[in-house]
Amino acid sequence: MKSNIPNELRHSAGIYQIKNTVNGRVYIGSTKQFDMRLRTHKSALHKHKKSNVRLLNAYIKYGGESFEFNVLQVVERVEGETAEQFALRLLSKEQEYIDLYRSSDRSVGYNIRHQADSNKGAILLRKKFVGEHIIKPSINLAMGSKNHLAKINEEAALEIKILSVKGIRPANIARFLMLPPGIVGDIVSGKTWKHCEPTQAQIDNYPLPAREALKGHRLNVEDVKKVKYLLKAGYKQAAIAEFLKIHKCTVKNINGGGYNQIDVSASEIKRFESSGFLKIFATFESSRNLILRKKALLTAKGSANNFSILTESEVLKIKQLLEAGGSLSVIGQAFNVSTSCIYRIKHGYNWSHVTGVRRS
Repeated sequence: MKSNIPNELRHSAGIYQIKNTVNGRVYIGSTKQFDMRLRTHKSALHKHKKSNVRLLNAYIKYGGESFEFNVLQVVERVEGETAEQFALRLLSKEQEYIDLYRSSDRSVGYNIRHQADSNKGAILLRKKFVGEHIIKPSINLAMGSKNHLAKINEEAALEIKILSVKGIRPANIARFLMLPPGIVGDIVSGKTWKHCEPTQAQIDNYPLPAREALKGHRLNVEDVKKVKYLLKAGYKQAAIAEFLKIHKCTVKNINGGGYNQIDVSASEIKRFESSGFLKIFATFESSRNLILRKKALLTAKGSANNFSILTESEVLKIKQLLEAGGSLSVIGQAFNVSTSCIYRIKHGYNWSHVTGVRRS
């Protein structure tokens, strides 16, 4: 990375820019010492540390010689200003340049966050200083069941916490409530649903399940027949599991040959059809599909998704290389992604809205 820091500004504070001289994309940052920050960036990029994935991927793809470090503005500390006040003013000035250069827009720059939130300023940005008092700002994020990625609702989270307080092991809670163990484990350990806490009255009034229910049990014959009937009708395993309130692995096991001693006769198929069971399930599945479609629309696609590594233009280049017969591993190395990622693009699992390839 080429340094364009004037000698007299090496130890100054201010706003800097890392520019890709090949495509013109930029990264905007702030620092209390330009020379030290340049060395930190060089070291992190050389060691492939993922403090900024976008910048690192571009650095690997284009090489260090394609980047330059420029000083945009020197910011000096004024008399009587505390270190915290100066740091906040520095971040405020950085935000002005991020907005000016639109560097948080992936098509233009490498800043991941829309707000000035560098590694050194992250703690300060989470607080507002008013005199000597620290006030935590409110975080306007969807929590609980209002978050479209939530797998459960508040009622289920409360039930998990109550059972945990009553001494039930997470594995047994997951089995009893037909939930993935990971979700239960995260709630019990306090990683998720922190805002949802049961009252003492809710804990006292909750009836403890029977020991047999907590240990889990095999499905009864009627449930197995319902699963097999719905599988034969061509419905998805996940929908069947959710409708019958059983684990997806159980349905998968039945579909793979489990419970082979139980079969659905022609008379039982007629019984299910005449009882309106299939109509009830079809209504449930229609409602479920509508909810899933709404969630899919709320989930950001392509480069708008913060977890995305590639851009739309890069995906189109990958598509052209695949159509030309390029190797998955070679293409993956060229764009610094895994062979699995290229495979999923090729077969329509990912980026199908860009490539037009639909999964068969």
